[in-house]
Amino acid sequence: MSIIVDGTNGITFPDSTIESTASTNATNLTTGTVPTARLASGTASSTTYLRGDQTWATVSQTSYNTNTQIITSTGTANWTAPANYSSTDIVMIMMWGGGGAGVPALDNGPGGGGGACFQFWDTLGNLGATGNVTVGAGAVYVSGSSGPTGGTTTFVSGSRTFSVYGGGGGANTSGGGCGGGLLSAGQVGTGVGGGPQGGGTLSFGANSIFGGGQGGAVSTATIPNQYAGSSIWGGGGGQINSGSTSGPAGNSVYGGGGGGCKLTSGGISIFGGNGGNSSVASTTPGGGGGGGNTSFTSGARGEVRVYVFRAVASNTA
Repeated sequence: MSIIVDGTNGITFPDSTIESTASTNATNLTTGTVPTARLASGTASSTTYLRGDQTWATVSQTSYNTNTQIITSTGTANWTAPANYSSTDIVMIMMWGGGGAGVPALDNGPGGGGGACFQFWDTLGNLGATGNVTVGAGAVYVSGSSGPTGGTTTFVSGSRTFSVYGGGGGANTSGGGCGGGLLSAGQVGTGVGGGPQGGGTLSFGANSIFGGGQGGAVSTATIPNQYAGSSIWGGGGGQINSGSTSGPAGNSVYGGGGGGCKLTSGGISIFGGNGGNSSVASTTPGGGGGGGNTSFTSGARGEVRVYVFRAVASNTA
């Protein structure tokens, strides 16, 4: 930029790019930094950001406080929402049916099916502030019979009732117990498996999504070493000793794992309990009892878990 001084016109600025600050194009700013106070109102800092309305503001983030209640005692109990709850708080309930019982028969030792799992979400305003809970018991083997079916778990609040079913017991001569389903209990091991209702007539070893996995059957010349079916929400099927080897017991993602026999481990579960076998007890919630040993035939009890999530607004960067 050049400045011309003469005696007639005074000081002139021939450089045409120099304009008033009110209309200077931002492309002319080639060096330096614009002060943050000129960009927006409020205080600029490492914990604020520039909003479109030219305001420095903190980031608003929502966190949640969680109240957890776990009901494990079999039989009937009451549930009550946490104090000072809001009708808009979110509630999640997970519930498992009881595991079926295995059979201590030395020649086959079939395991029981795992209990199914059910999960639902709602607001406390819709669910209600109180509920009546029944936790299904794990089945206990009775001498001289096939393994009994695990108990049904229910949650009742107002006019709404939710149920999830227990796993079927192992059968002395036929096969491992069928896993419990979301619509009906697992069948005792009679050669049929867990369909969508936990007791459909599927092919041996059939898997399921909402029903229980089918119980493993006695091996034959044409179908040796039958495996037990697995499930996602239903319980895994129990396994039976099939000759010198045996396929695995049924697994589950949410339901209980099926009980194993003398030759195989119990089925595993990610969110539920694992199935037992002839040397390991089933685990809660909903694992199927193992076969082949009197000490480990009992199925594991069910369970109800109630989680209440309350939104808490907090301001963080």
